Amino acid sequence: MLVTKISAIEDDKPVTLSIKLPTGIHRDLIAYAKSSRATVANP
Repeated sequence: MLVTKISAIEDDKPVTLSIKLPTGIHRDLIAYAKSSRATVANP
């Protein structure tokens, strides 16, 4: 059985990630961001 261990990252180079989301999840994330922004702006 293969065991993978996570170790410290040697450098702090930025990485770019790209994912494809279903439309429904994208819509939910946009709605969540808008509601969070409203909450943070008006505590």
